[in-house]
Amino acid sequence: MRFGSSVKQFQQISVCMVLLISIPLLFSCQGKREVSDEIRVGLNEKDLGGKTIMEYLRSKYGDKKLAKITSLMLTRNQLKRIDDLSQLTNLQDLDIAANRIERIEGLSGLRSLRSLSLIQDGITKIEGLEGLESLEVLMLNHNNIKRIEGLTGLYKLRKLDLSDNNIEVIEGLEGLESLQDFRVGGNKIRDFKGLLALKGLTESITLLSQRNTVTPEARAILDQVQKNNPNAKILLDKTDWGNGEGE
Repeated sequence: MRFGSSVKQFQQISVCMVLLISIPLLFSCQGKREVSDEIRVGLNEKDLGGKTIMEYLRSKYGDKKLAKITSLMLTRNQLKRIDDLSQLTNLQDLDIAANRIERIEGLSGLRSLRSLSLIQDGITKIEGLEGLESLEVLMLNHNNIKRIEGLTGLYKLRKLDLSDNNIEVIEGLEGLESLQDFRVGGNKIRDFKGLLALKGLTESITLLSQRNTVTPEARAILDQVQKNNPNAKILLDKTDWGNGEGE
């Protein structure tokens, strides 16, 4: 590229900003379950010595203490897969951002999980979220996702970030009755009809991207979406859509 060094520096800064933003979001969920003598594990940029996540946790805490782990942060560990985490029965916050994970797996049975971050991994498909009945925050931005799917049953989901992927059609949002903040900027959206499934949002729908194609038909759909969500703000190409007060 013409300004290669400047772009590289900007990308490095962007990665740091993404990680800094993701950390407070993981602890923003309300009504957290109290666990006696809870353990919060931070293994950012740590060499696991060739062990899987569970092998490392067992060697560090032993099987008896696995149920006391409520927070697990594993950013920048070169992880390629998520092994079975079902023994972490009280896990509430899981951050596996900036690794090399291509598939969402190993999460079944995590009924206490409230926040999941897989920012800037290599995720290509939304899957493996079945049974996460307490999930409130899902961060899948900066991946290679092409379709919005696999969200069935996430009735408590309040925030969904799918920005900076390769999504062209908004779909698969039916049943997300608690969703308040939906972010899908930085994609290649050409079909906005799926937004009509959203009702009652109080915060925002973020569509910021010069790559999104906003036709007259799309604008009509966005008008109807605004009517369905009068208290939300639709952010489109750096312009506030409607008079919602949400940020």
